Amino acid sequence: MHGHPVVWRPGTDHAGIATQTVVERHLNLRSRSFLGRDSLLVEIERWREMYGGRILRQMERMGSSADPAKEYYTLSKKLSEGVGRAFVKLHQEGLIYRSTRMVNWSVNAGTALSEIEVVTNEVGPESQLEG
Repeated sequence: MHGHPVVWRPGTDHAGIATQTVVERHLNLRSRSFLGRDSLLVEIERWREMYGGRILRQMERMGSSADPAKEYYTLSKKLSEGVGRAFVKLHQEGLIYRSTRMVNWSVNAGTALSEIEVVTNEVGPESQLEG
């Protein structure tokens, strides 16, 4: 904090893509396009309401001083717009950049996944397609 006053606003929707993946699995969805974006967001919000409090309780047990009354939800319109503006500003200032990199792309989720969300399955040359 370096002597500056700060307010820690806890969030309960960490790892949004992981949450989406869990909700889709829970609903037995093959694709989020089957349900539609708005309906999927309703289901994700329902899931967060059921399980999001666990994060706050874990933080309390670890001795955090965050005020649960100041909780923020990342998918709220206000925060989503702020995140978008921040990324544009950081890009314009040259602090972040786009590049070509290997990613863990999920065809089912239609998005990139983190390493902890990936189940690695090694395949031998006999399973490769002939080109």
